[in-house]
Amino acid sequence: MDSDDQNIGEHYFQTGKKYDLSQSASPSNGTLARASFQQGAYMGHTGCIRALAEVMYYGVGGAKEPLEAIRLLWIAYLKGDRFALDELADMFEDFAGNELANVETDLLISAAQDSREIARLVRRVEQFLNQFHNRTDGENLL
Repeated sequence: MDSDDQNIGEHYFQTGKKYDLSQSASPSNGTLARASFQQGAYMGHTGCIRALAEVMYYGVGGAKEPLEAIRLLWIAYLKGDRFALDELADMFEDFAGNELANVETDLLISAAQDSREIARLVRRVEQFLNQFHNRTDGENLL
């Protein structure tokens, strides 16, 4: 994503947040939030991808699409958004309590625990790289 796309994606993200936070003012604001997040997600903006996952999971501004929401969080993680793993774990846990899940609860709970462990390990590697960088005159590793 080049800087122009990032700026446009950020615009969609901020616009979507504005509509998402003002849903009580108008029922159409949920739809506008979802549309804004979707536009930014198409551009690859990971914040928009995560936000779109959340509104799709809960059915804000459209149909509930929990499996698509889970897939979107994984995509955000693969695009480098480390916060997506924690949100993915939360979503797995919530989905495990959903009677519509059609997936074994134990499998979802295990996926949530594994996601949290991966996030913990990634944070440890990031800390190591930051400490290593601070001890050298070398280039930024992150």
